[in-house]
Amino acid sequence: MPFDTFRGRITDLDAHLQIPADLYPGILGPPGEKLAEGFGDMPYFNSGDGEVPATPDSVWKVKGVSAPGAYTLENRLETLDLQGIDRQLVFPQVIVCFLIWGKGDDATDVMRRYNDHVCDWTERSRGRVRAAAVLRTQTLEEILAETDRVLAQGAKAVLINEGRPPAGVSPAAPLLDPFWARLAEAGVPLLLHIGGQQGFFRSHEWGNAEIFKVGGFGAGEPVDAHLMATVHMAPQNFLQTIILGGVLERHPTLRVGAIELGAHWVGPMADNLDLLIEQSFSKTAREALSMKPSEYLRRQVRATPYVVEDIATMIDRYGLEEVYAFSTDFPHEEGGRDPIGRMGGNVERLGDAMLERFFVTNGELLLPT
Repeated sequence: MPFDTFRGRITDLDAHLQIPADLYPGILGPPGEKLAEGFGDMPYFNSGDGEVPATPDSVWKVKGVSAPGAYTLENRLETLDLQGIDRQLVFPQVIVCFLIWGKGDDATDVMRRYNDHVCDWTERSRGRVRAAAVLRTQTLEEILAETDRVLAQGAKAVLINEGRPPAGVSPAAPLLDPFWARLAEAGVPLLLHIGGQQGFFRSHEWGNAEIFKVGGFGAGEPVDAHLMATVHMAPQNFLQTIILGGVLERHPTLRVGAIELGAHWVGPMADNLDLLIEQSFSKTAREALSMKPSEYLRRQVRATPYVVEDIATMIDRYGLEEVYAFSTDFPHEEGGRDPIGRMGGNVERLGDAMLERFFVTNGELLLPT
């Protein structure tokens, strides 16, 4: 490993709890039974022979439900040790989010069941594995009730869907200040993740063309060219709203992560916000902020580049060296089989201090000790 100096100290801002479909019923209840039936003949979604043993090779090369630690905590901790990772944020499979964020009668029950499961993971890992609790955001009452419930259980991160206005209002609306205040006071980050963009486009027809068709869930993650070209738009809109709307000004210890959404858009967004805040039509926003928009990004926001992105060139162009942070996307294919080597090899021309930021200290905002 060419970056041994970081071994055992790496902060990983994106990994997944890959629960096999045949285990969904015990964790999610009746909706899990329907999922298990729907995915019953898809090897990618079923436990089969279980997880392979954790070895220096398998922890990077084996993907999906067979990966070591895909869904068992003991193996996940062993995997982290072999990968050289100290602490890790863990997200659900997107299908679980869709159940929680949907309109089904069991959605609230699924949310609570899943959150109970991941809060237990977080507690038993002693904070090394910080599985995000997922919040429904249809009403303020439900937002606050579940936030209070999971914080009491030791949740270290919460995930929302940024494609729809929480509680039906702008994220900048004072109505939501009690929510932001709870997270800020607890030091628990608010997370946005791929999959949460659902609802941002009022119509799904934009990407409904034959050229964008992929294999669906049975082939792995159902992503296509149109999705990947637009997936950052919902989180960008969300971040712009809370920055210009003064949320990060009013709650200076609120921490926000834009995860598995790429990072190519962060620098241009920062430049644009800094430019427009000086314009006459931005007087109200300008008077509400004590810093440039880009400075709130530096202080309170982290984003995870994709393994294929040119991170060093983004930093050359836009700075924001505090914002970009490492992630593995374990155990998904998209993270690649050598994310440390590939991303580190890209960043290393910026020097040891930037490597330390990227692999360790930048991620500590969302993974505090």
